[in-house]
Amino acid sequence: MIPPMQYLRMLTNSLIAGALVGAYVALLVLQLNPMVQLGSMPVARLILTWVAFYGVHAAAFFYGLIVLRQLFAVEVHPPGWLSLRLLAAFGTMAVCMSAVVTWLNLDGFRTVLGPDAAARMTNGALVESLCAILCVSLALLQTRLRHGRPIVAAVFGIVLVASLAGPLYLRGAGEPIPPQRTPVAVQLVPAQSSSRVYMILLDGASLEVIAPNTAGGRSAWRPKRRRVCSNTAGRAMCASCAT
Repeated sequence: MIPPMQYLRMLTNSLIAGALVGAYVALLVLQLNPMVQLGSMPVARLILTWVAFYGVHAAAFFYGLIVLRQLFAVEVHPPGWLSLRLLAAFGTMAVCMSAVVTWLNLDGFRTVLGPDAAARMTNGALVESLCAILCVSLALLQTRLRHGRPIVAAVFGIVLVASLAGPLYLRGAGEPIPPQRTPVAVQLVPAQSSSRVYMILLDGASLEVIAPNTAGGRSAWRPKRRRVCSNTAGRAMCASCAT
C-alpha cells in the first residue's frame, strides 16, 4: 500500500513538470505574437493564465504517468519531493516537445511573422533544440551515476532555465506598434472645361407623335430657340430633364 505522503511527493513533481510545460506554451504564444509588449500588467496576467491553464492539464498527465509507473513497477521506489529521476524524464519530454512544436509553427507561420520576427524565432528554436539535446544527455547520465547527482541536477536546472530565458531574450520585449494613420479627406477639385451640354426639350410632344414622324423622315417639331441650362436659370427644367 502506498503511504499518503508519497502521493504528495508525486503531486509536487507533477506540478513542477506541468508548470514547465505551461511556460513553454506561453513562450510559444509570445513568439508567434511579436507585437505583444512584455512590460504591461495585462500581458503578465495573460501569461500567468496560459501557464496555469496548460500547466494544470500537463500536471494531471504527468501525475497519471507516475501512478501507472507505480502500478506496473516490480519494485516501488517512492519519489522524493524533488525527484531528479522524475523531473529529468518529464523535463526532457517537455523541452523536446517544445522544440518540435516551435519548429512546426515556425514553418507554418514564417510568412505571417515577417523576416525579423521569423529570424528571432528561428534563433530561439535553435536554443531550445540545443537545450533539448543537453537534457537528453543529462537524463541518460543521471541514470548511471551513483555519486555527483546534485551536480547533475543543478546543471539540468540551468539548462531548463536557459531553454526558456534564451528564446525569450532573443524575442525581445516586443515590436513597437506603428502609429495609427490619420485619414486625410480627399478634396475633389472640379476640372476646368469649356465644353457645354445642350439639352433638346420637346414641349408637349409624346413618343406616339415623335416615333411615326421620325420613321417617315419628318420632324414633328422645329426648334425655335436654344437655352443653356444653368444652376441659376431654368432650375425646374434641369430637374425635369435629370429625372
